[in-house]
Amino acid sequence: MSKREDRIINIILAAFIFLYSFFFFAKKINLTTADLGRHIKNGQITLETKKIVSTNFYSYTEPENKVLNHHWASGIIFSKIHGWIGFTGLSIFYAIINAIPIILFFLIAKQETSIEKASIVTILTIPLIATRTEIRPEGFSYLFLGFLTYILYKFRKKEIKSGFTLPLVLLTQLLWVNLHIFFIFGLFLIGIFWLDSLINRKDEKYMKQMSIITLLSTAACLINPYGFKGLIEPFMIFREYGYMIVENQSVLFMQKRFPKLLYIHYETMLLLIPILLVLLTKKRSLKEKFIFFVPSIVFAILGFRMIRLIPLFGFFTIPFFVKLLNLPDKNLKLIFVFSVSLGLIGIFTKSFYYSPFNSSTGFGLLPNINKSANFYSENNLKGPIFNNYDIGGYLIYHLYPEQKVFVDNRPEAYSVDFLKNTYIKMQEDEEIWQQQDEIYNFQTIYFYRHDATPWAQPFLIDRIKDPKWIPVYVDDYALILVKNNEENEGIIEKHRLSEEIFVITS
Repeated sequence: MSKREDRIINIILAAFIFLYSFFFFAKKINLTTADLGRHIKNGQITLETKKIVSTNFYSYTEPENKVLNHHWASGIIFSKIHGWIGFTGLSIFYAIINAIPIILFFLIAKQETSIEKASIVTILTIPLIATRTEIRPEGFSYLFLGFLTYILYKFRKKEIKSGFTLPLVLLTQLLWVNLHIFFIFGLFLIGIFWLDSLINRKDEKYMKQMSIITLLSTAACLINPYGFKGLIEPFMIFREYGYMIVENQSVLFMQKRFPKLLYIHYETMLLLIPILLVLLTKKRSLKEKFIFFVPSIVFAILGFRMIRLIPLFGFFTIPFFVKLLNLPDKNLKLIFVFSVSLGLIGIFTKSFYYSPFNSSTGFGLLPNINKSANFYSENNLKGPIFNNYDIGGYLIYHLYPEQKVFVDNRPEAYSVDFLKNTYIKMQEDEEIWQQQDEIYNFQTIYFYRHDATPWAQPFLIDRIKDPKWIPVYVDDYALILVKNNEENEGIIEKHRLSEEIFVITS
């Protein structure tokens, strides 16, 4: 095969992997449960007031609570893109920034071994990486993780100079610390490359350069609105919350409640790690692969304890696991054809583990997602609103500043006592609900219909049965009830829903 033909095949494979990755992340937005609405509002307020949102002022229940907004700059970017090209543009942008790091890790794996091996491991790993497709600030962390690994890898290979590497690394960390809290993993990665320079001791000059990069990168992370507090926040944020966050649960916890092929995929890759370590030890190349196997093991452990970190493990398995494919050419070609075929089958099918396409694939918002908010505004409904946790960001996006929320999906913004003993208890205990209703004098109940917590559905059933509350709006996403009083008489007369349309079980 000529060099030109080889180059064309490389380009085709890279383009395929990029598009394959892109469509895994190209999902329509369920704004009723996403954090995105709040991030956009954060950005709008920061741009308008030149101040960063650092208190819980979206809520009327605990408005003075301090909030360290570690992803403040992400809100500005989301807000700007939303202003320019809307939610469709945000979908496309987010899919691109998630596909880029996959390609960068693919290119590292290709340089470490071959295009065939890199393609096999990348294609087989992509569904593991694409486990979190909601538009979130952590997408920037994936992008920077890929970029930083690629730059440091090339620097280690002496393919780029320190005069180019140092500014890029510092700029990456400076942006990252203001975009998402996972910036700490950037410092961790830089530290790994610094340790590698000590362990392998190939070049005294390189060791000194990595030491400078490590120190200056840490200093760069102090350049954030909160200074030293912002730097140490990653070690503080996972304190006790009054509300269980699914993404912070362990693999075992999630596997028991939501059996998915994802967790089997993840656990299979965990079992391959010791095999690969033995192979590398026998070849005496374990030290040489220090920059790949240490992050892989660390993120494997962290991902097992907290499912939101599984994608980080997935990224590093690409350059690390290629070493498992030390097979005869004939067998390697068969696996290569098989993995590419999986990807191709996935492209032409739906609801297959290796297919990027499902019912939510696309750009922009899910159909009719804003109808309930439009109904609220058009009919001039009143607050105070009692809403559930899931829909808080949606209400902030649509109704702030005219209306504030009871609660929203930032557990760190509310006290443990409030979430456990007020928000949850008032849905579990009728007496507490009545007490809180007297305190706050709720005029509207605005709920995400598919809230899966044990207390939500029984609470909604009780309210529908309660003559004090009248359902006036329901769709695939939200349910709105208003208090049965004179102030709401007009809306009740016009939009009252029959109890018969609701499936209510005793």
